[in-house]
Amino acid sequence: MGYFVIDGLKMPVSGEVVISGAKNAALPIMAASMLCRSAELGRCPVLSDTEAAAKILKTAGFECTRDKSFKIRRISDGKAEIPRELCGAMRSSVLFAAPFLCRFGYVRMCAPGGCRLGARPIDIHLDILAKTGAEITYDNDSITAKADCLKGAEIVLPFPSVGATETAIMAGVCADGRTIIKNPAQEPEIHDLCSFLNFAGADIHCGKEIEINGKNAFLGNAVHTIMPDRIEAGTYLAAAAVTGGELFLKNAVYEHIRPFADILTQMGAAVCQTETGMYIDAPERLYNPDFVETAPYPLFPTDMQPQLTALAAVKCGDCLIKENIFETRFAHIPQLNKMGADIEQKSPREFLVHGMNRRLESKTISASDLRCGGGTDTCGTFGQRRGSDTKRRLYSARLRRYLSKDVAYWCKNAVLHLTRRAFKFYYI
Repeated sequence: MGYFVIDGLKMPVSGEVVISGAKNAALPIMAASMLCRSAELGRCPVLSDTEAAAKILKTAGFECTRDKSFKIRRISDGKAEIPRELCGAMRSSVLFAAPFLCRFGYVRMCAPGGCRLGARPIDIHLDILAKTGAEITYDNDSITAKADCLKGAEIVLPFPSVGATETAIMAGVCADGRTIIKNPAQEPEIHDLCSFLNFAGADIHCGKEIEINGKNAFLGNAVHTIMPDRIEAGTYLAAAAVTGGELFLKNAVYEHIRPFADILTQMGAAVCQTETGMYIDAPERLYNPDFVETAPYPLFPTDMQPQLTALAAVKCGDCLIKENIFETRFAHIPQLNKMGADIEQKSPREFLVHGMNRRLESKTISASDLRCGGGTDTCGTFGQRRGSDTKRRLYSARLRRYLSKDVAYWCKNAVLHLTRRAFKFYYI
């Protein structure tokens, strides 16, 4: 298993970074491309999850090529089964269930994998398919869905789940009749998926409810640019805030990450939208908010909770953080405490961060999931550089690479785009 070494220096993170395409938008759009004649995707990120999605598409008979854009087109009949190893590779494999069902009238898959964030049942996805006319059967850990033709339906989500909303949209597009989704997720990634499908010929109307006029037919060709990754943008904002830096984030959209940007402004940083991206200028001394809790969009995103925790750990004042989405998204806390942070658990979903107003210590730490890695990386940029022997230096943070390609992609961007005066980042 490889790891990264972050050599935290005293100079702030500064310069310009180009924000890449959003993974959480790319994956459902790649799945939805099965409903189209062909698709050409700009700004599609190169990640382990998108590579796994491409393999699933190839199983279904689609050719995937990458040059300046990512191109998908159907070249053979393919198979109506998602390979077990690909289901286990990523959580988003469940998003392919509806497209497989529309394309083949049948799909066989097993329970999906992904980051270890607690209970994330797929029952809601299967219930949606059942409401649109699919017959669901279980055989040990395998799941089979069959349907000659999906039917439009009224789908009421018990919780505004992003993945479930995407499943309902893709099922409704090729269904016979009108589908109405009540209590849908409102994340920008949902609107990006709908824009892609509407370009290909779908009839989707988004609002407090999502209405889809199903065509009972496959869609045409689609050309689409994946939206910028708002969580990647937020992570770079956090790195600049932690170190008291000045940073321009090309392609970033303020509205997508407004809850976190507003908190940074409240803490004392200057954050604004420009014509081509976002800009942050953060003083080294920032003051923590009293309380932050995660919630569905447009409120504070759970994927930014580890980065906020890392930021609060090195700034001034106490901050109580409540995690309402994932019950086990706390893997970063013992790692940050290992570096010298003072974070205490107050309840199963609440923890109190005592701002230290100083750098953390150099330690060897691990990341069990992607966002945990984002949080520990954020603090690593502000860690103390120890040791006077230049031949054998102790670095600010050594991050074991559990989600190698995804973390590597973010770190590669940091090396390419952030000023080398800010901090040194090694991959070993």
